[in-house]
Amino acid sequence: METRVWNKTFILLFAFEMFAQIGANTINPIVSNYAVWLGASYAIAGFLAGINAFVSFAVRPLAGIFLRRFLRRKILLAATIAFVASAILCTVFASLITLGVQRVVFGAAFVFKSALVVAFASSVVPKEKLGQGVGYIGLANVLGAALGPVVASFVSSEMGYPFTCGVGVAFFIVQFVIILLVKDPHEAEQEKAFAQLKEENAKKTTREIVKSETRLSSMFHLKTVPLALTFICEAFPYGSILMFVLLISEERGTTGGAFFFAVYVIVCLICRPLTTRLYDKYGFAKVFLPEGFLMCAGLVILVYADSVATFIIAAAVFAAGQGALYPSAQSEAVRGRSTQESAMAMNTLYLGADIGMFIGPLISGIILEVATSEIMIWANFGVAALWVITLVFYVRWRAKDDLKEAEIAAASSENE
Repeated sequence: METRVWNKTFILLFAFEMFAQIGANTINPIVSNYAVWLGASYAIAGFLAGINAFVSFAVRPLAGIFLRRFLRRKILLAATIAFVASAILCTVFASLITLGVQRVVFGAAFVFKSALVVAFASSVVPKEKLGQGVGYIGLANVLGAALGPVVASFVSSEMGYPFTCGVGVAFFIVQFVIILLVKDPHEAEQEKAFAQLKEENAKKTTREIVKSETRLSSMFHLKTVPLALTFICEAFPYGSILMFVLLISEERGTTGGAFFFAVYVIVCLICRPLTTRLYDKYGFAKVFLPEGFLMCAGLVILVYADSVATFIIAAAVFAAGQGALYPSAQSEAVRGRSTQESAMAMNTLYLGADIGMFIGPLISGIILEVATSEIMIWANFGVAALWVITLVFYVRWRAKDDLKEAEIAAASSENE
């Protein structure tokens, strides 16, 4: 039984996630500019920039079929190969068609990578340090998301868009090498679950198999659905602020928006080691309210931000809240789940995030068309507050469900 968070497997998974995010965020920020450079209209460029998110949303319900049949290490290997191949396409063949293919392949592969990394990492750390494990993997994500755009900005201006995609390929190749080095201590458990599923399907007709595979319980982890529904309200304001913070600061005559995400990353790096320990010590029920309050407070400050200093304060407070609550919710999704359930749980949770990241910027953009940025941010504050309120009900439901599962387990052990 592993007693350390920073064991060999976890370190490799941390590096895997960081290089995956650097590679993705080296390519993602240049897609719209690359498309325009290739002769696309702004509408087509916007479509190509966002199509990967739509593909992720469409593929996620089907991912459960694969997650219950193949070793997670092999799925991550296949996803990484897809990242490499798709990035090579838009490096070697500079055309709108290959760029579109890259976005579609990337969106599909991202579903499996995102579902499995947190689930994998959570299973190789001590149970009593679950929050720390999930939080540190989140830091790898944040670091990659911060470094990637910097690389993209510098390389694309100096060497052009195809070459920038080639740099993304290099990061994905490092990611590929890392996943080859990863050993999964839970492969025997997965193989046993696969064999059991195969044995059950052998007794069924093709029609029965198709029917069972298209049930909601085969595509999603049903007990994570309540948390996933609340997650829509988390991703909504996060996606909106990420998309429009620069526009808001320009509208107010300040460069403060340029510092927003950098400050967000720095505060996350400082706070997460502490907040994840608080989750491990006190549990989700005790930490989500103060973290949610800080997230909402950061949005209130952003409403009135009109200088570099106030934008920095808003970013710091928002990060201390949302940046802490996000990994706490991820930890809650996998807490008490088996190896197989963890992957399904994360896939289900991210479906809520996909919806929120899609509709948040969309609705916020519509509000900006007809109203002020202050009203738009207040609307996002309302959604963030709704997330905290719905989490109150979720925590009560989860406590009852945990008690029920404990009673069932106790009765089962007595019968044995």
